Amino acid sequence: ISNGGAGEIQWEAKIDGDIRFKVVHDTGILLVGTKNKLFGIDPDSGQEKWRVEKLAKDYDPDTVRPIPGSPLMVLELKEGMTKPMSLQCIDVTTGEKVWTISRNKQGQMNDVPREWAERVTGKKAKSDQDVLLIPEGWPTSVRGVFPDFERNQFVISIVKPSIYVNYKRKNFEGGAMAVDMKTGKVNWVYVLPEKAKAKYSFSSLSINGDVGVMDWAGVHAISLVDGSEKSSAIFERKGPKNGLAATLIEEGVAYVVAKEGIKAVEIASGQIKWESEKIKGLLTETQIAGDKLVARLGGNFE
Repeated sequence: ISNGGAGEIQWEAKIDGDIRFKVVHDTGILLVGTKNKLFGIDPDSGQEKWRVEKLAKDYDPDTVRPIPGSPLMVLELKEGMTKPMSLQCIDVTTGEKVWTISRNKQGQMNDVPREWAERVTGKKAKSDQDVLLIPEGWPTSVRGVFPDFERNQFVISIVKPSIYVNYKRKNFEGGAMAVDMKTGKVNWVYVLPEKAKAKYSFSSLSINGDVGVMDWAGVHAISLVDGSEKSSAIFERKGPKNGLAATLIEEGVAYVVAKEGIKAVEIASGQIKWESEKIKGLLTETQIAGDKLVARLGGNFE
């Protein structure tokens, strides 16, 4: 429809399937998604520029979004019943695949740093092929993919990874890995401390300078340069039954929903600065208002 004049129709485009979402990319390309396809439409002519097929059929439309300020977009794909899910990065301007990350038929990922796996497990690998990463819930939802533009990488949540060195397994509750935006090559991997018990299916991550703050089993600050842990405050979180409020970060402090209330954690040290009294009900949102933290129990902030 024309933006000026009488609002006359400029073009119409027929899409193969029921439309689940549509969004305009920074470049002006119109992205349209159906049950298992993504289309790139020219906004001036309505012509199809490209399409990507075999999107995961049960994807959440809210997760299929271009990255602001970037031509890249990460999608969840599923090719047939026998093949595992995969994450695929595409160039929105052309629809071309940039990289794909997936497990093989045995559920294994070999492209992990050998030195890191040896350090985490305390075992010396015989060769690069004797190092495996097997995440139980891989690939993560696209909700667990976070862009880090300063280092040109995506940071991806990992659910319940098992690290194998020389066929000896060590299990962890969760973690993250960083991959190069242009190649998909793994830059680093991080796993939660062994005593941390996670209840969420994936962790949110907030980028704060050179540090990524994860809230899987408390608050964990990790270096976005090499994945090393800078600080941690381990405490119990119960997941959706406890509240869905996203973790807030303000002036070096993370405010996170815990088992029975809210905790304020200093990111640099991992020290718990304060914790609220026990709060009954579903904590669904928090906001900072001056020197106060306002929490919502159900309903919506206006």
